[in-house]
Amino acid sequence: MSVDIVEFGRRWSCSNWPSDLDVLRHRADEDVYWVRFHTLPGSKRYPDTKQETEMIIDRHMTLLKDLGMGREYFVALSDWTSNAQPDSSSWSRAEAIGIDAKFWLTIQETPDDEDPELSSYRQLYVTELAQRSDELRMILVDVANDLIAGVVIMPADLSWLYHPYDGGVDILLTSEQLRNQLREKHKDWLSSESSGL
Repeated sequence: MSVDIVEFGRRWSCSNWPSDLDVLRHRADEDVYWVRFHTLPGSKRYPDTKQETEMIIDRHMTLLKDLGMGREYFVALSDWTSNAQPDSSSWSRAEAIGIDAKFWLTIQETPDDEDPELSSYRQLYVTELAQRSDELRMILVDVANDLIAGVVIMPADLSWLYHPYDGGVDILLTSEQLRNQLREKHKDWLSSESSGL
């Protein structure tokens, strides 16, 4: 499914989310409610078996369903480059996964005023996927195996951000009630650390 980048950009600019899409950096912002879940028991980071991979996917799909996602949703994907301009108008793994992810935005992550050649940039691409698609499953498996990073899933109304990483997921919400409901329903998936990390 091809995303209308202009329309997505308009929705994003009307939202209250951070322009750099850095979920972790903004988890303590006012009016934002954050929760982290682990995707394997005992805070295990990477799957070793097919069963563990299936558990990771099941936990992601359960959480996404509990968030009340619609039939379609946006997925932002990241590439990192040393150039301000993206290397391509399409995400680097788009063809392998079988999606149409279009270039959206460049973010300068590490500016180096003394040597601009050492600066790094995050190139963001966006696609629109149907609920429970094979493509989303492939993306989540790649994240779980640390093959890709910087993925953010969001509903059409941008009411929450879902950032899977190798080992779990960070969720940002505008509803404290929904955050608390998720925590209570899936308390066995929470970190045992007092920080919630």
